[in-house]
Amino acid sequence: MSDNKRVLSFDPGIKNFGYAVLDVESIKTLEVGKIQNRVEDFKDSLILQVQSFSNEITDIIDKYSIDAIVAERFVPRGHLKGTSTENVSFMLGIIATMRPLTLILASQWKNWLNRKNKELLDTLYVTVKGQLETHEIDAILIGAYHARVDSKVIVNNILNRGTT
Repeated sequence: MSDNKRVLSFDPGIKNFGYAVLDVESIKTLEVGKIQNRVEDFKDSLILQVQSFSNEITDIIDKYSIDAIVAERFVPRGHLKGTSTENVSFMLGIIATMRPLTLILASQWKNWLNRKNKELLDTLYVTVKGQLETHEIDAILIGAYHARVDSKVIVNNILNRGTT
């Protein structure tokens, strides 16, 4: 396990920017959700969007005394081009000014999880559908990977809704 006691993790996207707060010592998810105040448009009221986004992230950092921030490196797929990629990169850049930001590839945390069971991630998505969204589950797992917690424990916590 890492030395970080509280990890804020992100699964970034232009429409669904999932986040999770993980307490490493208890291996519990303290909060999970989606960022509501994303930077979506560089044309209109950019300053207000940046302030709202920054305030939302800062509130989470302050509320949980965050020690580390980790995010999946955003890799656009298919239809995402141009400003979508810029917006997500811009938001990750803002987060990087708040605390050191570790970026990881999706393959890193997914391979870590799939070593136990190749279908586990798909099973998680189906099992907790309606309780957690895909980006929220991914954010929890990104934080768990970063903290090097036991994948079986974090998966059981998700399946049993081990959030408080």
